[in-house]
Amino acid sequence: MSERRTEGMKVVIKRIIAAVIFICILVVAVNELGYFFRPDDMNTESFDYLYKEDDDTVNVACIGSSAMYRFWIPQQAYEEEQFTSALVASAAQDIRAVPYLMDEILRTQDVDLFVVEVRQPVAERARKINGKFVQKDSTGSFAYVATSMKESKNRIKMIDQILVEDEDNTKLEWWIPLLKYHDNSHTFTADQIVARLNGVDKDDMYVRQASTITPNEQKPFEADDQYEFAAEDKEALDIVVEKANELGKKVLFVATPYSPGKVRGALHLQMNDYIEQQGYDYLDLNQYVDQIGLDFSTDYYDDIHTNIAGAQKVTAYLAKYLKENYDMQSRLDESQTAHWEKMCKKWDKRADELMKDWEKQKGENSEKG
Repeated sequence: MSERRTEGMKVVIKRIIAAVIFICILVVAVNELGYFFRPDDMNTESFDYLYKEDDDTVNVACIGSSAMYRFWIPQQAYEEEQFTSALVASAAQDIRAVPYLMDEILRTQDVDLFVVEVRQPVAERARKINGKFVQKDSTGSFAYVATSMKESKNRIKMIDQILVEDEDNTKLEWWIPLLKYHDNSHTFTADQIVARLNGVDKDDMYVRQASTITPNEQKPFEADDQYEFAAEDKEALDIVVEKANELGKKVLFVATPYSPGKVRGALHLQMNDYIEQQGYDYLDLNQYVDQIGLDFSTDYYDDIHTNIAGAQKVTAYLAKYLKENYDMQSRLDESQTAHWEKMCKKWDKRADELMKDWEKQKGENSEKG
């Protein structure tokens, strides 16, 4: 009897192990399919380039909205100042997501510095004040952050803490992306499926510059006490710094140069005052426009984003500042150095094309003027 019981127990244990393995495989498969069928948009690929980099090869992680990725060129920073950087940025990225992104980044990259863009909370508060706040839905800024991340405890915690459930968004759907994006399996073209299977081109490094020139006006930042950079916005900045301290990492807040409206300008100044009072590391590049050499009539493609010419100027100034003020460890071996050099050569060719188009537009605009 004891032998039969022993054999019976072995059978039960084997079945339990098999069931557990099956469930684990099923969970992995569901998560991978959900990630595979996410929307076909560059904003949902913001983590893809970082995931493709070799572990512990990135010195600086640049986090933020388009106010980060339109102004920063990792390849140029590497060529000029010899440190590596990665963009983990997506349109209108919510600053409340930053602590979770920090944790996610450190899963593969032991970075020396986090650079966190802070124009977004000002822009979001201004939209609310102006009555233009739009709930973040499946095509909104929260989706860009969540869908670019692979399943992890950081992603789950972020969804739990930030997502506001409504009739179109449930946490369960966000936790299991296949529930949200399974319909894309019927609409993806063959080319899209092949592109998704191949993944992003590692040598592109998520660069999103444009050559378009839209003449812009450099508007002043003027104080106005009727508008308030709210306590919750200040708290969001505090939490970022607290998370960096917890992780034992340095964080630099950065505001890239732009032309503000009345409300945004007033909120921006209040944010500056708060950051200064707290003693946080902060570089407001709006105060260094002349040193950067920006020309608002030629270096922007709209009133808040630089084109290729402006991005090159901002990158040069910010890269030099980072190199002079923060210690960067040497991280690349011979093959990784070769990868960065190859990536830079590819970008240089693309940058030359963009600059030629920019020069052409500049000449045409000069003739019209």
